[in-house]
Amino acid sequence: MAKHLVSVVGAAFAVLASQSASAAIDDIAAGYAATCIVVDGGVRCWGSGGSAVGASDGQSTAPVQMIAASSGATRVAVGRDHACAVVAGGLVCWGNQTAGALGNGATSGYTTPVQSVSAGAGITAVAAGDSFTCVLQGGGVRCTGTNTMGQLGDNTAASRSAFGDVTGMGSGTGYVALAAGGFHACAATSASGGLYCWGQNTYGQLFRNSPTTAFLPFQADLSAPVSAVRAGTSASCGLLADTSVWCYGYAASGQLGNGLLVQTLAPAISSGASDVSLGLGHACAIVNGGIQCWGNNLSLSILGNDVTGGIQPSPIQVPTFPAGSGATRVAAATAHTCAIVNGGVRCWGSDGSSRLGFFFDVPVNVSRFGPGNGTVTSQGGEVNCGGICRAWFVYNSNVVLTATPTAGATLLRWDGVTCTEGNTGPTCSFALDLPSFGQANVRVIFGKPMLNIDNSAAATAADPATDGILLLRYLLGFRGATLIANARGSAGASPLRDATEIEAYLAANLGALDVDRDGQTLALTDGLMILRRLLGLDGAAVTAGVNRGPNSDADVLTWIDALKP
Repeated sequence: MAKHLVSVVGAAFAVLASQSASAAIDDIAAGYAATCIVVDGGVRCWGSGGSAVGASDGQSTAPVQMIAASSGATRVAVGRDHACAVVAGGLVCWGNQTAGALGNGATSGYTTPVQSVSAGAGITAVAAGDSFTCVLQGGGVRCTGTNTMGQLGDNTAASRSAFGDVTGMGSGTGYVALAAGGFHACAATSASGGLYCWGQNTYGQLFRNSPTTAFLPFQADLSAPVSAVRAGTSASCGLLADTSVWCYGYAASGQLGNGLLVQTLAPAISSGASDVSLGLGHACAIVNGGIQCWGNNLSLSILGNDVTGGIQPSPIQVPTFPAGSGATRVAAATAHTCAIVNGGVRCWGSDGSSRLGFFFDVPVNVSRFGPGNGTVTSQGGEVNCGGICRAWFVYNSNVVLTATPTAGATLLRWDGVTCTEGNTGPTCSFALDLPSFGQANVRVIFGKPMLNIDNSAAATAADPATDGILLLRYLLGFRGATLIANARGSAGASPLRDATEIEAYLAANLGALDVDRDGQTLALTDGLMILRRLLGLDGAAVTAGVNRGPNSDADVLTWIDALKP
């Protein structure tokens, strides 16, 4: 199921953050169907993917504490079905062990973390691809795992189960940025900001317009200094020192972000970028504290724009995160995307294989119904409308909606499955756990008490023998004395309306009396149903044979009741 936006800081992380000022989400990584974060020196993961989340069945909706807090974890990487974290200068890995991807010299996988490189070994960064892993260690680059496409960069196609140097990139060579994609990898050096890549180049993902696989690193064709590099399944992006983003590789999905569906080396983001990430067919970047995405939207709203399908070859703003939203990191995967925003984590896209865990925002649909007018607002301003609107709220949070009738209107009640049926108070409060259908529907009924047509005393207000007859006569064309003859009640504190006043009153409110909402107010439909209801009839007896509009029978009754004083 596709979901719009997700907040990872549901109950568990919100409590954690409040317990310690040092608690913080420092890194995030997403693989095929799993996501991991570094939080307060530990690592938590959710989703699925060959035990990458450590669950016995290889899948978990709730975050799994893979590495305990305060363990010294600083970075995390997630491949197709394994994950690794930098912990106290060493490396800890778990998940499937395909071709030695965990780098501990073994051949079997692990559902719990194992020490791949001892603590204090000088590891500063880690990147995980499809069954291989690379690290920055002592300024050099080392890799382990499958090597069928030269992704270990040692001028062979032999896989290995322990880390070895990438040729020409040994310790002390000054590399500071690292990325691993499907079957390729790249690293940037601090000396010149030059970018070097190796492995599969079928689509030009090594920043070289040649399909030749590279078993040795070569310098990519990016002239400006590179401060960070990211790799996806079949494309790569470089974040340059001037805060621009340049991508190269597979172009047909629009993943290069340069407005074209062919390979052209042109910027996706001209300036203001601070992070970028690629998935299978899309990419996202942090730009001036907001998030922009581009590429194949699949059928999952993976670009975060609440639209399914289509290709976006140029960056579009994720509406929930405009510039200045506090976004600092982003992680794109096969069918979902996550980001660190204001110290929490937000995710969107497909929830298949528990990719989004518990951490999605739930859409709340608010609609106004009835003859009266009013507005509905929420405590945080997410909802503010007088008609139909939709807003997204953090899963498991408390939502408080307030209904405010306009002058002359009344609040009849709240309706729908979320608010207590028949609640007549001005507020509707509920905890937003996930409904079975994936959204919460709230309807507020505003009344317009106008069925005291003759302005009589309370005892004869909304009386079928007076107001009901007056309405029917008016709709049948009666005017003047024939309209009011023997059809008015007893005067109350205010004088009764005369024929002219009743005619003007009904003409001004004719639209509200269209109780079946077919666009016209007729004697033998609307007038007859109102009269039946005023006579005390209920259910189908009110609407039988005369409901011609889109309002259901139940809604017709609700509408008529909202007209009563």
